[in-house]
Amino acid sequence: MDRVQFLFEDNGINVAAIINAALNLNRPNNQIEERERVVRNENYFEVTIPNYSDLQFREHFRMSRQTFQALLNEIGDIYNATDRIVPLDKKLLFSIWLLSKPESFLAAGDRFGLPKGYGHTIFNNMVNLICQLLQRYINWPENHVHTINVFRNRSRGIPGIVGAIDGRHIPIKQPAGNLQDYFNRKQFHSIILQGTCNERALFIDINVGQPGRMHDARVFRLSPLYQRLTDPVNPILRQDMHLIGDSAYPLLT
Repeated sequence: MDRVQFLFEDNGINVAAIINAALNLNRPNNQIEERERVVRNENYFEVTIPNYSDLQFREHFRMSRQTFQALLNEIGDIYNATDRIVPLDKKLLFSIWLLSKPESFLAAGDRFGLPKGYGHTIFNNMVNLICQLLQRYINWPENHVHTINVFRNRSRGIPGIVGAIDGRHIPIKQPAGNLQDYFNRKQFHSIILQGTCNERALFIDINVGQPGRMHDARVFRLSPLYQRLTDPVNPILRQDMHLIGDSAYPLLT
């Protein structure tokens, strides 16, 4: 008790500090010293991008302005979100930026003036909308005559070719589980994109998502394309038509 009395005897400075600290606990948040504001990159979307040349725009976003505008129009037709604070073209450019560059949500959000969490929501929404458009642009052709003729000229006379197939590793961050399954022979974590292209190098079929360690032959056998090619009742190719690929892909006919 003597110690307590000693602390407060003739010690107005300490008592005042304690009282002041106690009062601060009950102050409204707006009376407490404001936190330091987050400084963000300003006007990249509003000023910098409009001043890009067509070449600079293509270098940054991997597509021409005309292609972006066409994609924006398509997205706009199916876009029904109630959140209109950020314009749709900004959301789409932000998402394309992330898809085209190995950049974090924090860095991309700073460039476009968007918080990281909100940027993540925007990205997911835009990717889902793009996926809804998939069947409009990536579909199996019904008429192969022109494709066969073009491939015949390019392949020194090999007949019946309707497309070329191959796989590609898409780098990903190390997943939380199944680490070995996604660690490929090139020594990084990935998922596999299997793509089939026509004579103009346009995708006519894709399958994506198998773990990077899986061999191309197994990826192919697990794909819907393989099931359609080997359908005993209604295969998508006649016996005299073929897809070409490297040695990982089996001879089916």
